Amino acid sequence: MPTPTLEQLLERLDELKRPASKGARGRLTSTLAQAARRKFRDAASLIRFHEILLFLRAYPLNRALLRQTEKILDTFKQRVDVLREGGVEDFAEFERPEVSGIAGTSFSAIFSYDVVRQLAARHGARVRLDWEGYAEEGQLASVLPRLLPLLEENAYVETYFPFGEYLRAASGSARNELAWLVRAFERLPVSDRERAALFDSLRLWVRSQNLLPRRAAPHAPRRLARARA
Repeated sequence: MPTPTLEQLLERLDELKRPASKGARGRLTSTLAQAARRKFRDAASLIRFHEILLFLRAYPLNRALLRQTEKILDTFKQRVDVLREGGVEDFAEFERPEVSGIAGTSFSAIFSYDVVRQLAARHGARVRLDWEGYAEEGQLASVLPRLLPLLEENAYVETYFPFGEYLRAASGSARNELAWLVRAFERLPVSDRERAALFDSLRLWVRSQNLLPRRAAPHAPRRLARARA
């Protein structure tokens, strides 16, 4: 019997993830083990595998399958690193919002002030400002002098406003521009609503690194409680 391709294994897993018999459950476990041993060569197939694992994690059939699923999820940072180092063409697929959160990947988005504060407080160096393609320099030039008063004259006179250099210098040796910016906004003598509106007007992109495996919470606790190891 020919060895199934990775695509065929993923198709089988999609079909077997809701097994109706003990035999099908056995095939699910076996197919899952086969897929886990394969080398993934593109982001799309690895993302598909991850989504299947999240489904199995959310609806565990028994404790053994739950352990198997979590063990595979723990390998995803290494799997993503292999694809990154291999320079796969579709690596940007990992940044799509609907698949964000896979260990070893990162995700950029424009978050509200309250969300950014929480991210900076909880995750520190794992979140940072993403300046690539930033298009709100004019608004930043008008707001930054309120945080760094010495910039007030230059911000309106200079044709080129080197906001990145100013922020890097202000953040000091830690080089955490986002953390510094959040602290600076917290010190502004304005209301919470005004502070949030001012920050949101900058439309800053924040990049978050996912170092830990994303796991769906089990939605079937009663089934799991009855499951046998």
